[in-house]
Amino acid sequence: CDLSNTRLVGARMTSGVFNNSDFSRSMLTRVNASGSAFDKADFTRADLSFARLTGATFQDARFPTANLAHADASAAMLRNADFTAADGTGAFFQQSNLEGAVFRTATATGAQFLRANLRRTDFRKADLTNANLTGADVTGAAFQGAVLAGADFSNVRGFSPKLLKDACGDKTTNLPAGVTLRTCAKK
Repeated sequence: CDLSNTRLVGARMTSGVFNNSDFSRSMLTRVNASGSAFDKADFTRADLSFARLTGATFQDARFPTANLAHADASAAMLRNADFTAADGTGAFFQQSNLEGAVFRTATATGAQFLRANLRRTDFRKADLTNANLTGADVTGAAFQGAVLAGADFSNVRGFSPKLLKDACGDKTTNLPAGVTLRTCAKK
């Protein structure tokens, strides 16, 4: 289904099936798509800010350079989704399955990943300033070169210091006991 470059602001798309659909460059601000299926859908450069995506499925979906600021994707299935260079500022991913997802060079400042499945998730060079990863499973995740100033890694599972190679933080970064990071350069 080609819905590219479409204005769907505030649309109600709950419990729908949109697998393989093209939403690239579409305006989906404040859309309610809870419980819908978007497997392999394309959201490249789409605006999903303040969208409600709870319990939806987005396996293998693509979000490069999309705006997901303050979107709520709690309890969503986002396995292998591509968020490269996306803006997830203040987004909610609590208890979501993001296994194998790619957030490379993405901005996820203040994002909430509480108890999320982040196994093999790629956060290389992402900005996770003030992100909350409390209770998340980070087994095999990659945070190399990421900005982790103020990030909270309380009670994470599958943690290894090698996951943080070349990452930086600050005095408010909450890491497992005995782990330290270099201080991030001032912006």
